Amino acid sequence: MQRLTISVNLQLAVDFDQLIQRKGYRNRSEAFRVLLRKALQDETTSNDDVAQCVACLSYVSSDRSRQSEQRIAEIRQQFDNLTVSSTRAPIDDETYMETLILRGTTTLVIRLAEILTGEAGVQHGRLNMVSMNSLRPEAVAPPRRTAMLSAISGMRSQIPPANIAGKPRRIGELKRKSA
Repeated sequence: MQRLTISVNLQLAVDFDQLIQRKGYRNRSEAFRVLLRKALQDETTSNDDVAQCVACLSYVSSDRSRQSEQRIAEIRQQFDNLTVSSTRAPIDDETYMETLILRGTTTLVIRLAEILTGEAGVQHGRLNMVSMNSLRPEAVAPPRRTAMLSAISGMRSQIPPANIAGKPRRIGELKRKSA
């Protein structure tokens, strides 16, 4: 390891020590390494417009306005090729949190995040990106959708059909028939 020596004013040192305690770092060196890695990662990701990244975009939104819901859906449709997965969880009767797992160029991912989080009715938007350059080389290859789809099709053929009345079979019925 290379040794670095830095000088900071007293208040910054006190604030840094409080951060170390809150975050549970063992010492100043460990905390400094973590913060330096994060700063370098953020710098690399935000400065390379064509670099590939994976990202998580989370935001809180309200169901109060149909127009707002429709605009969010249209925006998501425009950037559909970036979305790997999405999850929506209700917070209360009118509010929900949505999380999108994204994959694409940093420029497009950042643009989608800016547009969505700037939309009326969207609050507390947060984007976390990881540059594909920092991942293992085999992780950089695009996902194999055809392999995934054939695996899903294979699983569907193993699911028992509904009974004659059109209702799904109950677990107890499945157990009795297989026994």
